[in-house]
Amino acid sequence: MYSQSAGDFRTAGDVTFAAPSNWETFDGSSWGPALAAPVSTDGIISIRNGNTATVDASVSLDQIIVESGAVLTINAGPTLTVLDGPGTDLIVD
Repeated sequence: MYSQSAGDFRTAGDVTFAAPSNWETFDGSSWGPALAAPVSTDGIISIRNGNTATVDASVSLDQIIVESGAVLTINAGPTLTVLDGPGTDLIVD
């Protein structure tokens, strides 16, 4: 379990990295619907148990957590680049 910081993202259902649907973001006190999908300059990006996150367009990300029971799918064609930024770059439980 990680503590939340403003700018963190988590899934609230199946998601893509190209749309804000089913993403939530933490504003420092509570989680709410995201206005945009996460990008590399955001905080921790958690793909939660039971949810599938699909890379359907090339994207660069950092600080990704794939929880036990979650799925990260990369469609044919797009590229997922995991950047060497602050913190742990990719955790797969």
